[in-house]
Amino acid sequence: MKKYTLLILVLLSFTLNICSAQTQGYVEYEYYHPRATPVQRLATLNFDGQRSLFVFARDGYEQLANKVGRQEGNTASAVVFGSDPIGSVYYRDFEKKQMIYRTVPTKLIQSYLVNDTWTTIPWQIAGDRKKIGKFNCRKATANFRGRAYTAWFTEEIPVSAGPWKLFGLPGLILEATDSENMFRAYAKKIVYPAANPISIVPPDEGKKMSIKEYAAFMDNAAREAMEKMKSKMPREIASSFVIMENKDDPKNRKFRDEKAYEWEVN
Repeated sequence: MKKYTLLILVLLSFTLNICSAQTQGYVEYEYYHPRATPVQRLATLNFDGQRSLFVFARDGYEQLANKVGRQEGNTASAVVFGSDPIGSVYYRDFEKKQMIYRTVPTKLIQSYLVNDTWTTIPWQIAGDRKKIGKFNCRKATANFRGRAYTAWFTEEIPVSAGPWKLFGLPGLILEATDSENMFRAYAKKIVYPAANPISIVPPDEGKKMSIKEYAAFMDNAAREAMEKMKSKMPREIASSFVIMENKDDPKNRKFRDEKAYEWEVN
């Protein structure tokens, strides 16, 4: 009896491992996120049936992006715009409905570990179709935190993940843009199903904040940085240094990933 029980457990474990492997995969994206000057980056997405991990601005990624670009005949180089060994990391756990992300530190701002809310994106699926690589894709549109997105997803990879914070479609998002062309993500390499186990570990480095705390902090970050610069100027220069306010964008969100939040509009 014990032998049969052990055999059943082994077979069950084997079956679960096969099922898990069939939903695991890896995508490399050409990625641009909102900035005053668009910056091309390499971003990666690891995923399985329960979790996803999106990473960019990791040391070494930009050199790899430049190498890939040269191989494809693209002479434009990815600009190095802040990176560290960990990178900007976006972790999503679909079972726990948990979204955590980690920011890359700069000379003026430290790294933050932000606990985001689980916000459903109200996608509208259209009839348009196209191919990305070997995958048949469908079009979807949605407004999310102040930006209007168009995404192309494939039901041939039945995982509800995507680049950055985009998720919630009945298939993996392989391409996404916003209406201002500030956010762009294009899948350049797709490995599915993965032959080897995929690493998906939530970030744990950075000062902890809620999304509301982080949004408020970023609303004031530019002014505080200018005030800090002013405090280090000679008195005669500082006295004539005026910090200008943008009346059309008082919270300085034009070039931020998110321009509005659900708690502000509800």
